[in-house]
Amino acid sequence: MTAFFVSLTVFIADSIIHLYIQKHKAVQRGEDLKGALSKIVLMPSLYLTLYLASFAFDRPLAGADLIYFIALFYTLGDLFLVFKNEIFFYIGVISFMVGHVFYIIYFSHFGFSYMTLAAGLIVYGVLFAQYCRRVMSKKPALAAGYIVYGLMLLLFACGMASVFSFDHVYSSLLALAGVTVFAYSDTRIAYNMIGHGNTSDFTIMLTYVLANVLLVLSLWCINA
Repeated sequence: MTAFFVSLTVFIADSIIHLYIQKHKAVQRGEDLKGALSKIVLMPSLYLTLYLASFAFDRPLAGADLIYFIALFYTLGDLFLVFKNEIFFYIGVISFMVGHVFYIIYFSHFGFSYMTLAAGLIVYGVLFAQYCRRVMSKKPALAAGYIVYGLMLLLFACGMASVFSFDHVYSSLLALAGVTVFAYSDTRIAYNMIGHGNTSDFTIMLTYVLANVLLVLSLWCINA
């Protein structure tokens, strides 16, 4: 139990520190080493907390190996995106996509629904169409890349909608909420990059942290 509370405290403290750095980054004229390090610690501390909670509350995690892969690729995504390099950016995006795929695989063991898949295709398809329209209105140099980026988010959202479990409704709703907030956070980054918005780094990271907390809570609840 002590290890769980220590890990949870580390995650909460690291989240607050990183959000504080993002809030004042404009004043500091750039993200420093503390900002980079605090970001890299986010995912390991969050998923370690989930792992330790399974022992603290005697609730074993089914398919724990898949959860380890999710944590690994999300951490690699954060690590590679720290570097301001185009190649590392693409590697980071791919790492996150692999993590998304493992999430879909994990939830597929609990259920599948054509009805929620159809609903997801409609709802997220409309949002994706709006995203494409906004991207193309700015005609950015890497328009195709932004569209593919949005398509990956669409696949993640629809994939999670397809594995909605009516036996674990609360968990599935948490997962869809996490996916939706995740997509919001990432599209805000894209809009900022093409000059279509000015969402603050603080808001982007706050929604990113919230999205991952929701996803981890969905993993916890589905193992109830």
